[in-house]
Amino acid sequence: MAESWLSRLLRRAPDPAARRRPPPPPVVAGATARAPTTSRTNSYQAVSVIACPQACAAACEAQGQRFLARQAPRLPLPGCDRPASCRCRFEKFADRRTAQQRSPYNNPHAIGYGGAEKRRNRGRRSTDR
Repeated sequence: MAESWLSRLLRRAPDPAARRRPPPPPVVAGATARAPTTSRTNSYQAVSVIACPQACAAACEAQGQRFLARQAPRLPLPGCDRPASCRCRFEKFADRRTAQQRSPYNNPHAIGYGGAEKRRNRGRRSTDR
């Protein structure tokens, strides 16, 4: 008798163990690996350096300045006196803005009309008469 299509399919099925994902690479102590930048949804995500109490001059200079996350310098900062004992870190922000920058003067609807009133007192509804 001829072989059924199901038995041929099952005979050719790949081994389930071969389809498993390979294990992740081992983590090396002290390694500074960055996550891939393609997974970010916010391209304007920013970071700021938070200097530790015993911070070097480079960290104190960069403190409070916001960098785009993709362009931020690595820690310890270049020019750090104590790279082995550096405890500086990054603080995350949604964007680089430090304050709301939408000025009402750029929006014509935010400023009241300063001209003479041209509307009539009577409305179109029967209750307005």
